[in-house]
Amino acid sequence: MLQAYTVLNGSNNYTDPIINNVIFAEPENNMPIISCGLFDKEITQYNTIFIPVIIYSADNTASNATVILREEGIIVDTWENVSNSTIYTWNYTPTLHGTRLLTI
Repeated sequence: MLQAYTVLNGSNNYTDPIINNVIFAEPENNMPIISCGLFDKEITQYNTIFIPVIIYSADNTASNATVILREEGIIVDTWENVSNSTIYTWNYTPTLHGTRLLTI
């Protein structure tokens, strides 16, 4: 994740940060990459969080892929026919209290 911000007039008053997902890939590696710019986030039970997800494949094998979203190992959603290099959003609402493991 790349985070950029501006310091105004040399003071510690920071503007809102600009945050973007950055994907690094080796030229010879054609394995699909899943990029998620959110990790270790605290949220309140029953409040929805929007998790940005990008699927990238250098050789375009990620086109028309299926992505499975899991909470604690249990499938909660499936995305069919995912397009390469497109940003998708997982709208996740926790219904249980405590730490949860989400898997893409």
